[in-house]
Amino acid sequence: MGTVYLAQQQEPMERLVALKVVRANRASARLLARFEAERRALARLNHPNVAHVYDTGTADDGSPYIVMEHVPGEQITTFCESRKASIGERIEVFIDVCKGVQHVHHKGLIHRDLKPPNILVTDLDGTWTPKIIDFGIAKGMGTPLIDEDLTQGLLVGTPLYLAPEALKGETWDTRGDVYALGLVLYRLLIGVKPVPPEIAENMLGMIQSLARGEAIPTLTRRFSQLTPEHRDRVSRDRGVRTKTLESVFSRDLDWILARAIHLDPEARYATPMALAEDLRRHLDGDPVIARPPSLRYVGTKALKRHRWSVAALTTLFASMAFGTLSTAYQAQQARIQARVADDRRHDAEEVARILGEMITSANPILSSAGPTNRSVLDRVSKSLASHDLPRGVRANLLGQLRDAYQSLGAHPEAAALSIQVVEILDADDVSPMRRANALSKHARLLSLTGDDDGAVATARRGLEMMEAAGAERWHRGELYTTLSIVHRQRGEMDEALAAAKKDFAGERARPVVSPRSFVSSVQSLSDLERRRGNFDRAEQVIREGLAVVDQHPDGFLTANLLQPLAYVQSARGDHEGALKTFEEVLPIIETRMGPDHMLTHSVRLNIAIKQLTIGDQEVAEPIFRELSSADIHPDVRTTALMNLAYLELDNDDRDEALRLFQIVAADESGGAEPNERAAAQREVDELLSSRAN
Repeated sequence: MGTVYLAQQQEPMERLVALKVVRANRASARLLARFEAERRALARLNHPNVAHVYDTGTADDGSPYIVMEHVPGEQITTFCESRKASIGERIEVFIDVCKGVQHVHHKGLIHRDLKPPNILVTDLDGTWTPKIIDFGIAKGMGTPLIDEDLTQGLLVGTPLYLAPEALKGETWDTRGDVYALGLVLYRLLIGVKPVPPEIAENMLGMIQSLARGEAIPTLTRRFSQLTPEHRDRVSRDRGVRTKTLESVFSRDLDWILARAIHLDPEARYATPMALAEDLRRHLDGDPVIARPPSLRYVGTKALKRHRWSVAALTTLFASMAFGTLSTAYQAQQARIQARVADDRRHDAEEVARILGEMITSANPILSSAGPTNRSVLDRVSKSLASHDLPRGVRANLLGQLRDAYQSLGAHPEAAALSIQVVEILDADDVSPMRRANALSKHARLLSLTGDDDGAVATARRGLEMMEAAGAERWHRGELYTTLSIVHRQRGEMDEALAAAKKDFAGERARPVVSPRSFVSSVQSLSDLERRRGNFDRAEQVIREGLAVVDQHPDGFLTANLLQPLAYVQSARGDHEGALKTFEEVLPIIETRMGPDHMLTHSVRLNIAIKQLTIGDQEVAEPIFRELSSADIHPDVRTTALMNLAYLELDNDDRDEALRLFQIVAADESGGAEPNERAAAQREVDELLSSRAN
């Protein structure tokens, strides 16, 4: 609708724009009305995944125009095919499309023509950004954009991507866009049209089949309809083996697509973000909502009894979601939904009971013990052990408890819960990705509790499971981080550095950067490069990380990279530069964590050490004295005590220096490493010897 020109805008800034114009002397009243509707629709929108509108107006000859963002991208399917994007990368960029459509709906609009040509993707320095364009037939949900009589009796949109209710001429809402998104995802994943060629040849027949929900096979079945050569090519372009791709399609993705393009709008995902969230669960290895738990249970049991018939069983269940809904099937679905509802009601009651006990324990009137984070967790853990919960619910709650204990530094307790999670997921034969993620967390906890051999064995098992599942490189980051930490603790620096590099490479390969994961990867790799004396490489990695997180609103992430930068500056002998960097970090950490947090104390300790190094003892000494008090974290206190003891020696107060060294040598500070205790003991022995003489 209208003609689009590439133009150069001069004011208020110089930039390339897309100029869309409808010639008034050539356009019908209907076309002008639709163009006006598009202008009104676009004026409402402001989202990074929707093409921006800079200006609208009317030319001297009465022709209306729209000045829009120029999107120098390719349609989403072409973009991903040309880059041989993996399944994970395709889903990641599609999730951003869902975010854009969600914004459109939030602004009271239905796009009504979502299809690959109307979703353009640009690649800017490795960041893939999709943009939704062409709102020429958008519809207002509340106030109509135009008189809807203008479209009465017309088939609005592209038939292949229109929901069945639209093809039947019925009223349709935002779930029609969800249906279209499902088909865009379908084509993005498999690389061909959802409708087989023999059906697509007859347009009228295809529309009738689509309206009945009969034209589109499951993703797995459509893949099987391709020639062996075509299947192999599609698999290679996605970086996996054909058998692996068949397995990926037949698990969660068949179910997710079945729900997105369900014949009944009520059975679809309610919103684009609900679809995006289920795709995120799939990527993270968590159970997806689209897959009914009872059917999953039946399928798992059948798998164990009849492994030879897995493919047939999967096809049967998936095809049921797409076939004509007979009366018998509807009755079966009703029974399934009733059982699921009962299961969820029971789960909710059990969880509510546990939460009720936790709340009661924290009530000072009903419980004499004042609550602390640790005491509340202990009570929840005890309560969980005494309740007969469904295994899936138990695994989820145990995982949350595990993470909470770990955040408090209670690593043995967290590890004990972690092994329970692993055992439940292994026994229930859940998705490999979910089991691998559980192994990843367990490996990290084993390393924190000193079980290096167990950590390495568990991490390697997790990597093997992710490899078999076709996981993307960035999903393996935590496993490589754990291996890097263990190798470093063992003094195996080459192996530690190799694992850290794999983690960093995986984070850089993400189509959409995860700032927190990226920061963790940068910290690990830069620390190892610094320890190896590769200061330039360490700083290069940190600078790359800062370029990413500086765009993030959370300044805490920046602080987490400025600290390793200060360590590199110190290693190079630039102590004044390191001091300035630590001073830049302090207000960020103190604002986020509070003045009494260990991280705040740690930064202040580093500032004092740098002050002492450059000769400003008067500033450093009061900080060391404050941080040597008994209520400071043991690690910080130990270092402060050692520095203060040396200052006392410089001040010729040998008795006070002896007292401080003795605290560290006996590990009364609670955080002294063996080398620190040994150094302190040498000073004690020398002071006592000199006193005796």
